[in-house]
Amino acid sequence: MWNKLDRLGIVPSGPADDAMFLRRVYLDTIGTLPRRTRRERSSPIRIPSARSQLIDRRLARDEYADFF
Repeated sequence: MWNKLDRLGIVPSGPADDAMFLRRVYLDTIGTLPRRTRRERSSPIRIPSARSQLIDRRLARDEYADFF
């Protein structure tokens, strides 16, 4: 993958901060933005296990099947 980006002259994005990661997970899995209350109370999700758990919880929701 990195070779292809290099060949195309595309510089990969840096790591996403917590807010961007949360937004991407919601949009990519269930097609909606996180509610404001979820964003405000979210704990840091910088560690990989916390991010994995967040993704797994979104994939287990009924909205995931509906979205896809």
